Formats: sequence, C-alpha cells, structure tokens
Amino acid sequence: YMRVGPGEEPTLPMFPSAVQLEAYGNLENDVMHFLELEENTMPDKNWSKYFRETSLTYSGEAATKAHELTWRQMIGGLPPPEACGVIDAAHLAEGSMREFLLNPLRSVMDPSEVDERPRPGKVMFKKGEAALIGRNLLSRKLTVALRREQLYHIKNKPLLNGSFGVGKGAFLELLKGETEALEILRWIMNLTATNTITYDLDGDIKALPYVGQWKCIVLDADEYLLWSWEDLKGCFYIFRLPVAWALLFAFDHEFT
Repeated sequence: YMRVGPGEEPTLPMFPSAVQLEAYGNLENDVMHFLELEENTMPDKNWSKYFRETSLTYSGEAATKAHELTWRQMIGGLPPPEACGVIDAAHLAEGSMREFLLNPLRSVMDPSEVDERPRPGKVMFKKGEAALIGRNLLSRKLTVALRREQLYHIKNKPLLNGSFGVGKGAFLELLKGETEALEILRWIMNLTATNTITYDLDGDIKALPYVGQWKCIVLDADEYLLWSWEDLKGCFYIFRLPVAWALLFAFDHEFT
C-alpha cells in the first residue's frame, strides 16, 4: 500500500508495539476505504505549475511563492472602498499599546545601534500596473503619498520596504482572450527592512489563547465541545494607523 500499488508486504519491526500495530491498521483501513469508493481516483493536478509556484518554509510547510501584482488580481482580496481604513487602531487601543501606536519613532533603534541601512524590499508590480495600483491604493486610503525628503533615512539613505502578492486559491473569471484564469492575490506588505531597525512590543501577546490549550480540556463520555469562530475578511486593511507611521513603511517604488 505504501508503494501505491502491488509490491512486497511492509516489514514490521520484530516486536511491534501496540501503537505501531494500531498505526499500520489505520493506514490499511484508509487505503481499503479509498479502494472501495466508486470514484477511487486522485484529482488531477498540474504538478509542474504547483512546484513552480510553491516553496517550503523552514518547518517544511508549503508556502506559496511571491507573485507580481496587478490591480485586477488585488481587488478581489481587498475590502470594498467604504470599509478600507475605517477603524482607527490607536483609538481602539489603550494603555502602553495606545502610546506605542501614537508615537512610532519610540520603537525605532538609536542610529548609533544600526550599522547600515537595511536592504530595501522588492516591490513586485507587473509591468504597466504600478500607476494603476498606486492610484487605487491612494483612493481607498490604504496608502499615503510621501516626498523623498519625508522618508526616514538611515546613513543618509531612505528606509524602504517591499510588496508582492500571494495566491488565495480563488480565481477570476476568464476574460476574452485569456487562456488561463488569474488567481486572486492577497496583497503582502513586506516590512522586513523596518522590522530590522525597530524594537518589538510584546503587549499582551503572551496572554492570548492558543490552539494547544484545547488539549487540556477533559470531557466526560456524555459531554461535547462546540467550538465556533469567525473571520474578518481583509482584516489587515480595515484598520488605520496614525499617519506618522507612513515614513517608516514606505515602499521602494517612486512615482513621478
């Protein structure tokens, strides 16, 4: 079975444990269930395309590769214009977090601690799309325009970040002349350059619940656990930071 076809019987350890025997039995049951299905075939997949567009993280998990951005692909992953940047994050916060949001330069390292300007991130706009993307992001109040002299400088060089897209697994309808559906892209603001020269603010992160805590719940035989949750689509784009953060989050693309 493990060879996906006829072959030698798998070799068990000389004295398999109860857990090993149960694992082998579960594998056999899964395979037999699959073979007994009316449609016991695997779905077709373009593996060449999958491996072109997918890489592995340090933990071995699949991570989609970065894509060049087009406005048509971006718009499907953004909230409607009236929902962009409508929540003032600083007004929502309190205590030390509010102070942090209102005073971004407090989180920046002293220039004497920084040896050189961090390498600018790469902005990945498809050819001919930059102006369209820039205008629409401005109109939705997701970005603000800055002059070069307004940027934050390190060693007399501007601090600049990158931007790209990753696939959301959903596709746009084919337009006339297209042979392959375009994937909707999640807009990623790659702020690694800024992260390099700023201090972390942990806030209450350590107090947040995590999924592993569910394992500590003990249920009786007649008890059930119901787990509900909700998601905010495009949640990164509905919150608004004070404009003072803009000079730290500039993208490496100049509009003239």
